[in-house]
Amino acid sequence: MECFDCGTRLSERDLLVASCQSCGEPLLPDDLIALRAELGIAEAKPPEIINPIIESKPLEIPDSVDCPACFTPLMGIDLDAWNQGICNYCSEINPSQTLSATSEIHENNDEEVVTMPKEMDGENIFIPENSLPFIINVGPSVGEIIHLPIGDVGRSHFHQILKDSWYKDHINRISSEHLRIGENYEIIDLGSTNKTYINGARVSGTKGVNLNLGSDLNLGGNIQLTRADVSGTNPSIEHVETGIKWHIPFKDADDAKFSSSKWSQHLGRLTEDDEFESWYRMADLHLRAMNLDETFLTYISRRHMVISCEQEDVTLEVFEGKETPSGFPENPTIFPNDLTLQLNKNTFNISINSVSESV
Repeated sequence: MECFDCGTRLSERDLLVASCQSCGEPLLPDDLIALRAELGIAEAKPPEIINPIIESKPLEIPDSVDCPACFTPLMGIDLDAWNQGICNYCSEINPSQTLSATSEIHENNDEEVVTMPKEMDGENIFIPENSLPFIINVGPSVGEIIHLPIGDVGRSHFHQILKDSWYKDHINRISSEHLRIGENYEIIDLGSTNKTYINGARVSGTKGVNLNLGSDLNLGGNIQLTRADVSGTNPSIEHVETGIKWHIPFKDADDAKFSSSKWSQHLGRLTEDDEFESWYRMADLHLRAMNLDETFLTYISRRHMVISCEQEDVTLEVFEGKETPSGFPENPTIFPNDLTLQLNKNTFNISINSVSESV
């Protein structure tokens, strides 16, 4: 096929650019079809469009439930706590998972043994398995024994145990995973936001700090506890006006000679190192948290008196110039198991030969 203008024979290059390369004459569509047929070249097909294949799956939305009281979306450990019965944020009780008395029936020699939940003040209380006893020393339940599980503990545990609405805001200052409790009362803070304190000193690091009898454990600022002895072995003291209680540790506990007969307790506001005594720290915090007058505690001097026991000899040492409390017997032939010391507006109930407390 020749160019209609210059007569040059057309080639594949002319077909490619759709014009004569010699004179530049453009080739019309019909000319291109005729030239393509003469050269035996098929018309180019448009590219095939292949739809992409998306192999990834859409992100799964985690399970969540909105609390009907505070409308907070509950996910993860907060959802687990809700499914167990309570909202970690507002303490709302899950109506479908209310805690109720349960019976475990065991057949043994054709007899039925029924196990019911523990009771405290006539109400069912939550006692986790593998738990340790503590005394709650703040708020409406001051002086009562509670049980915390061995392992990681957070605010959901306290919401389940402390039902009074007064505790709600204070418990919310406790982190969801606040501390770890060991079998021997070793305390480890798990990086909590509002910290953990024992005897006023912050607990930090990965090494556990032992919580001794008589020491105070503070979580988040306003929840304070002390270790409880439910065996009835250690003597105990109650400050009547505040309701706080604590057990006195024995001295030389590793020495069998003194393992159950030697102890002492300073009933003053400050230690020999000018630090607050644990009992005073707990009493003062309880009164301030409850918006009560705490000035009557100042009737007790910084260093006031020490009650102590060695073997069966109980003595009271009042520091020089300090007021002697009433209630301590003079030259008793048989010392009483229970003793009440009255000092101005402060009263101490002391159980010297303590009996087992109900749990």
